[in-house]
This record gives sequence, C-alpha cells and structure tokens, in this order.
Amino acid sequence: LLAQKPKNLDFIQAAGLPLAIETAHEGLERTGFSAGKSILVLGGAGGVGSLVIQQLAKQVFGASRVAATSSTEKLKLLKDLGVDLAIDYTKENFEDLPEKFDVVYDAVGQCDKAVKAIKEGGRVV
Repeated sequence: LLAQKPKNLDFIQAAGLPLAIETAHEGLERTGFSAGKSILVLGGAGGVGSLVIQQLAKQVFGASRVAATSSTEKLKLLKDLGVDLAIDYTKENFEDLPEKFDVVYDAVGQCDKAVKAIKEGGRVV
C-alpha cells in the first residue's frame, strides 16, 4: 500500500507514521480540508479519531474549530488532545446541535447521522 507523504513532513518523519495516521490524513485530504475550516470527529478517542484531533486537524491543516464525540469516560482525553468542543454521545445527539461543521470525520460508522451535522456544502468522510 502506498500513501502520499504530507507536504510539511520530511521523509524520515513520514516513514515513522503508522497506518492510523495515514488513514486520518488521507480522509482529511479527500474532503479538501484546509485552514480555517471546522471539523467534528466522531469517535475522537479512538486510534484514527485521536490522530485526526491531535496531529492533523489543527497542526497540519489549520482547523479553526475541532469538536469530537466520545463516551463520558473519555471526555477528559478529548480535552487533553485539544478539542474545542467535547461531546458526550451518551447524553447528547451531535446531529441535533445547532452548530454545523465544514467536515464530519466519521471514524465509527454513523454516516446517516453525520450528514445532519454538516454545513451546506460540507463533506463527510
């Protein structure tokens, strides 16, 4: 399997990236994610989701706002990773929030709900 090296990493840094971060990066690239956009990560405390949050969304792509879902027990982890909005999916339905996002990164398979959380013209991956 091959994946393109992120432009802002050298070859040594890129060679050390595991499959999860490559999955996270490719998903963001496919949506055309770029600086100033907002993102909601479903399953933010998981392997791919946490890498989208901590490494890619803000540091590499320059996200303006990062929100993520997790269980009650993992909300602190999301906050430690740097999310702007941590959503407890056991108590809130993210698709019913008034705030909508440029991109919803669905790492848990809730596409039917994810499409309800995007702005007009937004994308789901």
